[in-house]
Amino acid sequence: MYTLTCKNCGKEYESNSNRPGTCSECRMEKQKQRNREYLERRNSGQTRSIGAADICANCGNPFIIRTGSQKLCEECIQKGVRITRTKANNKYKTKTYDELHIFVSKGEKDKLKEFAYLHGKSLNEFVNEAIAVYKKQIDEEQLF
Repeated sequence: MYTLTCKNCGKEYESNSNRPGTCSECRMEKQKQRNREYLERRNSGQTRSIGAADICANCGNPFIIRTGSQKLCEECIQKGVRITRTKANNKYKTKTYDELHIFVSKGEKDKLKEFAYLHGKSLNEFVNEAIAVYKKQIDEEQLF
C-alpha cells in the first residue's frame, strides 16, 4: 500500500497504486457531478438513446442507434468506413508534410523548445527555418 496525497483536497489516503490521484471522497463527488451533468443533458434532449433515430456521419442516411457510440449506418459499417478523430486546428495536419524524426541529447529538446518559443516559433518551425538557413549558407559557400 502507498500513502498518497489527494490532488483535489490535499488529504492523505492509501492506495494499491503508486500513481497519485484523488481520494475516495473526491472521486465520489466527481462522479455525482458527472451524473448531475448527464441528467441535465438528458432532460434538455441533448443525449442519444439506443433505439432512437440518428443521421449517418458518412452518408447522411437515417439509421436506428444500436450502440451508444454508433455514428454510422449499417451500410457504411459493412463497407468498412471508419471515422477518425483529429485535432481541428492542427496547422501541420492541414498542409502536406513529410514526417522526420530527429534525436537530440537528453534535456536538449526542452531547451530548443524554449528557445524557439522565445523567438515566436514552434519547435517544428524553428527546425525547418534552421535547416533552410544552413542549406542557403552551404549553397553560398559552394559558389565561391
